Amino acid sequence: MNGKAYPETEPLMVKKGDKVRLRLINISEDMHPMHLQGHDFRVIALDGHPVEYPQILNTINVTPGQTADIDFIADNPGRWLFHCHILHHASNNMKEPG
Repeated sequence: MNGKAYPETEPLMVKKGDKVRLRLINISEDMHPMHLQGHDFRVIALDGHPVEYPQILNTINVTPGQTADIDFIADNPGRWLFHCHILHHASNNMKEPG
């Protein structure tokens, strides 16, 4: 995330009831099935274009060069991971940038 891999990433701190909007930008040459634990989200835009009928998901496949805007209501308190479901993408073998 933002060029870094866990544990070098900063947590996104939100309050219960906050509406959270994230823009996912895949600048890599790999696809990334991005998964949010503990919440479902709406896909509200793809490549900068609003979607007519937002889908409710907990995983979205972001393809190379694609952007995806998602939002969700932070209504499930706790610490939740947001990560790529391709497990070796969650590790950088201790090398920067993650």
